[in-house]
Amino acid sequence: MTATNSQELLKRSLLRAANALVIPLILISLAYFFSPKIVIAQKVLVELAHYVPYLFLLPAAGLAWRFNRSRAFFIALMFAAAHMLLNEPVLAGFKIETPVAALFLAYLVPFNLALLVYTKERGIFTKHGLFRFSIFAFQVLLAVSLVYWDRDMTMKILAYPLISESLLKSSPVPQGAIVVSLISLVYLFANLIRSPSSLAASKAGILVLFLLAIINIDLPLSGIVLFSVAGISIVLALIQDSYFMAYHDQLTSLPGRRALDEQLLKLGVKYVLVMVDIDYFKKFNDRFGHDVGDQVLRFIAVKLESVAGGGKVFRYGGEEFTILFPGKTMWDVESHLQTTHEMISNSRFYVRDRSRPKDAPDISSQPSVRKLRKVKITVSMGVAEKSDGHANPGDVLKQADQALYRAKNKGRNRISR
Repeated sequence: MTATNSQELLKRSLLRAANALVIPLILISLAYFFSPKIVIAQKVLVELAHYVPYLFLLPAAGLAWRFNRSRAFFIALMFAAAHMLLNEPVLAGFKIETPVAALFLAYLVPFNLALLVYTKERGIFTKHGLFRFSIFAFQVLLAVSLVYWDRDMTMKILAYPLISESLLKSSPVPQGAIVVSLISLVYLFANLIRSPSSLAASKAGILVLFLLAIINIDLPLSGIVLFSVAGISIVLALIQDSYFMAYHDQLTSLPGRRALDEQLLKLGVKYVLVMVDIDYFKKFNDRFGHDVGDQVLRFIAVKLESVAGGGKVFRYGGEEFTILFPGKTMWDVESHLQTTHEMISNSRFYVRDRSRPKDAPDISSQPSVRKLRKVKITVSMGVAEKSDGHANPGDVLKQADQALYRAKNKGRNRISR
């Protein structure tokens, strides 16, 4: 894969990461703005308000369990437990004052968030899930033991200032916890860029929400709002990711067949459909393996996405893609398709074997790279547009498919109507 293609993939990841961060940033901003301003006059309502975060965090855990998203499940439970320890430490079963609980949580929550992101999805009520439960239980027991052993010494160690003369000296969050939180945030954002998703963005967002809750520990209602927003953030992220998985192809991140079917229902009086097939893909797979074949699919997906003229690219299935041009005619899209087709034909794909580094090398600076195996990847395209004889989108799609077969029969690496 060329360095240019790697840059395009990185650009797509950064855009997806930025899009995924929009909702968490909005929720954090609203929560931070409104939480200090909320005043509930009646004592009964204040007491009931402490239970509000559970109305969001526990359903978030249930939704994560239903979608088999173990990391989101444990994060929701962890935040529910953190809220309980900060507000009802005796009810939680531990006679630990709120300041002490806050000190421990300031370290443990960022650490566990990073740990959960690092681990893979391995189920909830499995041996891996039970191991995670045991890790959390061990942390709680260790905290309780340290407090009962020597409460004052434990608090002194946790709150020990790393920098004596610092603006952080008066911060409610211990300096050591700030360091742990910064490391965790960097790791969470790196994971977001590497694997963009709404859930990955929400994990970074809820860490910020938690730190705000610790900073505003003297404002209980502020913490209630912030923990509630954390639950809402997890729920929204699970829904968004489920939608993305349902409508997008996991390998290429392109919209999938279901998304195409829905788009076909919205078409107007004129449009063009293009069926694209990678030439000799089966032989390529047999020769180099399916892993390299997946790289080729991503390679072609990136190239097709650059098509101009308002084209929308979909992963149709296998080695086939579909390009939809709403509101266009054959004459409108012909030059755009030709440009994209030539760009693919003129590109070279470098076969990546196991001994090569993950990143594509810079050909201009490394003469030895020219000796690496490079292959030419070509595609065939079949084009059809809506007409009086083919007014149904399904019929137009069949016409494009037939045009694709004509392109193959004529020798491939061409565009056919």
